[in-house]
Amino acid sequence: MSNERVMRLGLTISAKQSQLTISKDVIRILGSPSYVCVLQGKDKQSVAVACCEASHPMSFKVPENLLMDNRCNMRICSQQFIDRLVEANNFSPLEFHRVEGKYLPELNAVVFPIKVM
Repeated sequence: MSNERVMRLGLTISAKQSQLTISKDVIRILGSPSYVCVLQGKDKQSVAVACCEASHPMSFKVPENLLMDNRCNMRICSQQFIDRLVEANNFSPLEFHRVEGKYLPELNAVVFPIKVM
């Protein structure tokens, strides 16, 4: 049996609260960057989380103590972004939607296919 920990590359979308919650493992696999950006695919059927510079228009600061504090979470609030996701994917605005992502090392990004659960 391996002692390796399974990475849970999760993203939770809360339409009601207009927020995305990014799992700590997403930040870990990206190399613990200071900033990440959240991008929506042109087809609006996917979302990617990638490392970026602070100057990127969709950059979000990763809390400095995120990986050391069990009570700290990576939440991004964006009414417009969430509204576009909900509309494009026919999500119920009252439910949480959790999706698992896949790490793409060539892009150093985690991509999440978005679909109605």
